[in-house]
Amino acid sequence: MGIAKSLTRRNIIRSGLVGGAGLAAVAALAGCGEAQVITETKIQEVIKEVPVEKVVTQIVEKEMAVEVEKIVEVEKIVEVEKVVTKIVEKVVTAAPAAPKVVTLDFWTPGGSAKYCEMFEVTMAEYSAVRGGAIKFDSISCGVGDESFREVLLARIAAGNPPDVTIYWDSPVTLAARGAVERMDEWMKTSRNSQAENWPEGLMPSVTWEGKIYGLAVAAGTYAVMYNQDLFDAAGVDSDPEAFPATFDAFKEAILKLTKYEGDKPVQLGFNLGSISQYDLAIWSASNGSQLFDAPNTKYTIDANENVYLMEWLVGIINDAFEGDLTAVNEARNWGTYGDDAKPPGFQNGATAMTYAGAWVLGDMYNVADVNIDRWSLGAAPVGPSGSGHKSGFWPNWLIVPKGSKDPEEAMNWIDYLGMEGMPRWNATVPDLPTNRLVPRELIKAAQVQEYKGRVFGEWVIDFFYEMLELATAMWDSPVQGFATDQIGRALERITIGGEDVALELAQAQGASQEQLEKLLN
Repeated sequence: MGIAKSLTRRNIIRSGLVGGAGLAAVAALAGCGEAQVITETKIQEVIKEVPVEKVVTQIVEKEMAVEVEKIVEVEKIVEVEKVVTKIVEKVVTAAPAAPKVVTLDFWTPGGSAKYCEMFEVTMAEYSAVRGGAIKFDSISCGVGDESFREVLLARIAAGNPPDVTIYWDSPVTLAARGAVERMDEWMKTSRNSQAENWPEGLMPSVTWEGKIYGLAVAAGTYAVMYNQDLFDAAGVDSDPEAFPATFDAFKEAILKLTKYEGDKPVQLGFNLGSISQYDLAIWSASNGSQLFDAPNTKYTIDANENVYLMEWLVGIINDAFEGDLTAVNEARNWGTYGDDAKPPGFQNGATAMTYAGAWVLGDMYNVADVNIDRWSLGAAPVGPSGSGHKSGFWPNWLIVPKGSKDPEEAMNWIDYLGMEGMPRWNATVPDLPTNRLVPRELIKAAQVQEYKGRVFGEWVIDFFYEMLELATAMWDSPVQGFATDQIGRALERITIGGEDVALELAQAQGASQEQLEKLLN
């Protein structure tokens, strides 16, 4: 094409290229995009007589007159007459197509007005970032008194689900039913959501048969909150580095920190009610076990390590709470929540330790006045069969239900919400962003900093992130809700009803495994 560029129409004429060479050059031009001009070349012979007189004088020895011959030389001149026929094409340029606009329907299972308004602001921001190519219907924040899960499943079955929703149950429960879109292939080319950007402990909660079906973009991780002044008063080291690290040391601290007046508890070493069916998997992992073996699709609720764990809890009830957890629970609220009639025990200095999620960093200041000066955090203790500290999480999963109008754009919204949308989310509700790419300096425990200072507030955030990296696999069963109910029933019958530990765990195990096999088979 370099030669063709130099052979313009003007150069062809001026150079006198004709015949085959000229046509080749014209053809070369046509091949270089000058198709609007068609050139015809006609060859015409023109005969001109040009008189040339040559006078030849021959000198001879004899003086003789020599006839002079008049020679006429005929020159054949070929002229090239170039006829250019110009064809004008009228090119009609179509108006550019209107940009595609995708309207997404976004749900949450519920939440406060402030929580829902936060999403509306982020939705408008994302629409602007996308240049109006993405729009949203108004957010659906809950479904009233109906079960969110049942309403969602009904909409999926009817073919008109939301395009994206926050989900507060395990996505695995939907994946096993074919009710949610896969995300692992999209994740590979996403802006922020590659699998390596998420803590390993989170991924089992969104993985079914090796495929990923959601993202836990924000989570409350767990830790033990403790009152340092009560520790000091009881002679228990209050330094976070010295926090009781084993089952035995933890129980010993509870005994020292619990006080009764007569038969009424007035100070509790540990709020045993803060261990529930929702976080029992963490305590199980702390003793080297689990409640569900996802790789083998098998429940292990009645494993020996779990029997030991429950017997240890019963030992605390018997030795620290006079064998009567009901009386303890009726005395007051011992955790971080309460009301005017029964204000929260932790904020009022009645509870030395309680197990809590990171969301309490805001809630503890919202639900009641905080009347304690010094508090800190520690990890759940390690049992005799455990190999190290474990933690866990209660996340906000984001999923794309089957039937979403545009699954890829729905996932792109999840990607944005899990990255750029996280600082606003965290400022509204102190859930921790779980994507490792979210800049840590943007995440603040604002109310903790207000009351306890910036340095402590930053330490608290760092501690909860450390717990996130220690998260055990949980929320990973296709019958998660059913099994959680079975475990909760067993926990109550053991700690409140005094029923046999091994028997109750075996019953929960059997019922959960039967339900699992019924679903899968």
